[in-house]
Amino acid sequence: MGTLYRRFPTKTYLVAAVVAEQVARVADDAEVVLARVDAGARAADELTAFLGRVVEAAATDRAVKAAAQALGAEPGDHAEEARALQAVLDAVADLPLHAVMATGHAVEPSAPRPPPNAEVHPYVPHAVVMPAVSLVVGHGGHGTTMQALAHDLPLVVMPMHPMLDQSMIAKAVEQQGAARVVRRNASPERIRAAISDLLASGPHRQASARLGTRLRAEPGDAAAADRIGTLAATPA
Repeated sequence: MGTLYRRFPTKTYLVAAVVAEQVARVADDAEVVLARVDAGARAADELTAFLGRVVEAAATDRAVKAAAQALGAEPGDHAEEARALQAVLDAVADLPLHAVMATGHAVEPSAPRPPPNAEVHPYVPHAVVMPAVSLVVGHGGHGTTMQALAHDLPLVVMPMHPMLDQSMIAKAVEQQGAARVVRRNASPERIRAAISDLLASGPHRQASARLGTRLRAEPGDAAAADRIGTLAATPA
């Protein structure tokens, strides 16, 4: 790893390069799959085989595993996530609001120390909490971000993984005026300032409502289900 590492300014760049190479291989494989389907292969069979290869590669690729070890991103190592969650809780401690936090699978819900105005759970259904909140603090995952915008909610986005799409999603929503982006090691004071800005009235409210209107107008899951059904029914 020492020889490889000299080619990259930080370990994060090393991991990003390794993952980018893996993504490129997946993209090439996807092009082959599409060509086979166009040539008459059964789409459902090709898709199943393709997803199987993707999962197997992710589980067995020694280069990705070595890079993850270099970054300290082995399964079970979630110290950075735990620190970020605690920073968010510390940020809301002095604000006149009630916060609901979902830790997800990475951090035990008993690990963070919530202030009196916050509650912590391992999981909170989006459909239950989104209609009752004023903004969302998230890491830029596609699901939570889209759900927040679909409910006209602005976001404070803290991307946690530079090699995934979180930073791109955060930047895109911020450019639309519906988010503030903070670093994953942001101080509670920085997070508190972003939350306070978005709790107030302003153009970010109009921006998130505009995006929400567009999202709700899309056919969404019904269109996806129809497309999957069409592909599965494609004859060999």
